[in-house]
Formats: sequence, structure tokens, C-alpha cells
Amino acid sequence: MIINVAKMNALENPELPPKSDVAQRERSAESLLAAMFERAGWDVQHPPPREGFQPDLLVRRRGIAYAVEVKAGPEGRSDRLVPLFAQAVLQSARAAAQKAAPLAVVAAQYMFREVMRTYFKEYCSNERLVQRTHQLVDQAKTDGMPEELLPLFATKMDEHLRDYQSVFDWAKERFFLQDLCPEHSARFKVSLAECLNSLLKKS
Repeated sequence: MIINVAKMNALENPELPPKSDVAQRERSAESLLAAMFERAGWDVQHPPPREGFQPDLLVRRRGIAYAVEVKAGPEGRSDRLVPLFAQAVLQSARAAAQKAAPLAVVAAQYMFREVMRTYFKEYCSNERLVQRTHQLVDQAKTDGMPEELLPLFATKMDEHLRDYQSVFDWAKERFFLQDLCPEHSARFKVSLAECLNSLLKKS
């Protein structure tokens, strides 16, 4: 079985080297990922370089083992990430001799920011928000909500969809695993204002 992880939820680190130094970025990402596994109780090994394929990390816990291949992308653009991810998948898949399941990991410093920018741009224009509110009201009507409650429901849904801060906080908490690592809340500095740039430009 191949397990592919493209979302690098805890490696958006301001201490990662500049994007021109790809090798150093990957070493830094590898160290951060190893630390995360160790903190979660996994046994982490760094296989020494030798002839033939060697994964970046071998991690084991309770009879489960993964051969991990780490790639670091300097940007969150899909056209840059997809080739890196494909390379990580192919290299990790060669880990069968290690008696471990392949695990491909791609770290991209700006991935969360780009995901949120795309969300706000594509789904939060005034036209799209009105459309989404109508869809929710239609669904509530289909589900049997009384007619007299639909106007209030529409108002509440419109307010909810336009509460960008709540949407941002909800997504950031889950993307950076803040329930498991509360320190990530202060560690990752991406802000709502940065993510709203695309929406403001569009409007």
C-alpha cells in the first residue's frame, strides 16, 4: 500500500533556508518531520547513504513501518508541486526492500496561504456568496424547514459565509494540527489579510 501525503501541515517554517537552496530546505524539512514523528512516539532512523535506494527516513511504531521520502518546494504553485510529489512517490515506492510502506511527503512553505487565497477568490465574491446562500436555503427547504424560518436562516447563513475570520481560523487550526501541537498557533504567522489579497484585487 502506498500512502501519499501532499499536505505538509507542520513544515511551513520561517527558519527554512531560502528557496534557492533546495538541498538545504529538504534537509531542514526532513529534520522537522523526524522531530514530529519522534514526538508522537515513533522510532526514527536516518539510513546512511549507499548504493541503491535509501529513503530519507525509516519510521516504526507498533509493527507499522514507513519509508519516507521528503521533497521541499519553494512555492505553493501546483505546477511546481506536482512534479515534486510524483518524484517523491516514485522514490518512496522503491522502498519495498525496506519492508516498509512508502510515504511521500512534500513540504511547501506557502501551501496554506495559496489554498486560502484560492478559496476566497473562487468562493467569496459577492456573487458567489449570494449563490451559496441560495443553495443552502434551497437545501433547507428541501429538508423540510418551515417557510417562516427560511428568511432568518438565509440571513444567518449569509453572515456565516461572510465571516472570513472564522473560516480562516477554522482552516488554520486543522491545517497546522493546532489541537495536537498548540504551539503551531503562534509559530505560523500567515494572516487573514495575506489570504484576502486575491479577493480584494478581484473586487
